[in-house]
Amino acid sequence: ILSVEMHEHLNYLAVTITVFLMGYFGIKQQAIYKQSPVENAVVAKSNAFKKKGLGKRYSHSGLKKEEAQSHLKKLKEYFEKEQPYLDGKLSLPDVATKINITPNHLSQVINEQLEMTFYDFVNQYRVEEIKSRLADSRNQQFTLLAIAYDCGFNSKSSFNAIFKKFTDLTPSQFSAQLKN
Repeated sequence: ILSVEMHEHLNYLAVTITVFLMGYFGIKQQAIYKQSPVENAVVAKSNAFKKKGLGKRYSHSGLKKEEAQSHLKKLKEYFEKEQPYLDGKLSLPDVATKINITPNHLSQVINEQLEMTFYDFVNQYRVEEIKSRLADSRNQQFTLLAIAYDCGFNSKSSFNAIFKKFTDLTPSQFSAQLKN
């Protein structure tokens, strides 16, 4: 005759085995975890929106669309006339002060209007400056690194990585293409 204690142990064992088997066979049924093509598209769109960080990021901002476009125009004019990107220590607050807007609004303008970060915006100008200097025959006596430092880059590794990001070529490959 089985004691009450033995019955309890057998019941616990049976429940444990049942839960284990349900979990095991549940995981093996892949159809449970697959999403339909429509769900995949919705999730991908949502993730892209979140990745850009534009979802609720600026929902409480007081910046109007017209103001943002005006600020963007001022920013581009400032960068084209004054070339602040040549300064390796350039920061978002510095630029915001120069064009007379708040750093938060400047960041919002660049993020929303151009869909890039402040540093990508600055580095885009730096890369274009390097490309134009490399194309100018008067700069042939300078090394790539000297031109990079003169255009605001602070290290060889960041220069190489950023240049390749914007051109899909290393600086050396780009320079070689210009010579051919």
